[in-house]
Amino acid sequence: MESSCIIEKKTSKLDDDIKKFVNEIKLVRMVGFHQNVNGFLGISKDDIGNYIMILEYANEVNLRDYLINEKIERFKEERFIRMEG
Repeated sequence: MESSCIIEKKTSKLDDDIKKFVNEIKLVRMVGFHQNVNGFLGISKDDIGNYIMILEYANEVNLRDYLINEKIERFKEERFIRMEG
């Protein structure tokens, strides 16, 4: 008689969060220095043990507003080019 063993791997939300955090750090390192990406400065831990990724400060606008404005400006440029051409 052949016996089989089924192993179920369970991960906690904490494990998933840590994996996501580590993957984000890896992505930031892969990008390296780029003028359009906030630079990675380091990692810290808050008072209750949560890890925090420290990035350069973006002093202009938040990413959402920047992308909305950029999309509007590009749309205006494309429309102007079509009208001229």
